[in-house]
Amino acid sequence: MKIFLSISLPISLILFNLYLYFYTEKKISLYSKIPPFRIEDFTFSKKSKLLDLKDGDPKTVWLKEQESRYQKYDAELEYTLTHEYSNGNYIPKKINTLSVRICEDETTKPEKIQIDLFLREAINIDKALRLPDNFFVQSFDFQFGESLVEKKTFQLGPDLKITKQFPEGIFIYTIFLKTFPEQKRICIADVWFD
Repeated sequence: MKIFLSISLPISLILFNLYLYFYTEKKISLYSKIPPFRIEDFTFSKKSKLLDLKDGDPKTVWLKEQESRYQKYDAELEYTLTHEYSNGNYIPKKINTLSVRICEDETTKPEKIQIDLFLREAINIDKALRLPDNFFVQSFDFQFGESLVEKKTFQLGPDLKITKQFPEGIFIYTIFLKTFPEQKRICIADVWFD
């Protein structure tokens, strides 16, 4: 029995450490692709996840099943920080395009998708006991003809500057979206920034 315990304990520790390593590595790669930012589905659609709009996979979709009951928007999604860390500085990312891909099914095709783009103030929640401020950037109307993908460009101008201190001058790209016609089931595959 002692021999079994003396062999099984090290093997168990090695296996547990391997599991922990690969599980953590998977979560880190997922974090870099889809950071754990705020996502709100105001339609309370249950058959699909709003997170599927951010995964870059056109096979995973968000299906709006009903109209939003309490909000003027159907959904709110925070995407990515406006800056990236490099050599001791936070440098603005070169993002100037917002794209939407709808599903191929004609019965769930929207007439229009309206997206309001905001910059949400990044705050240190350990120090700031308040909600972050939103700064309106631009409103976009996506109308789909024969194409499944529609792109819109925007300019933030010289507002974003290099900074050394997080979160000073750093924001989160945040969208609020509304689909039309309002009472129709609508399917969206992806929404992304370039």
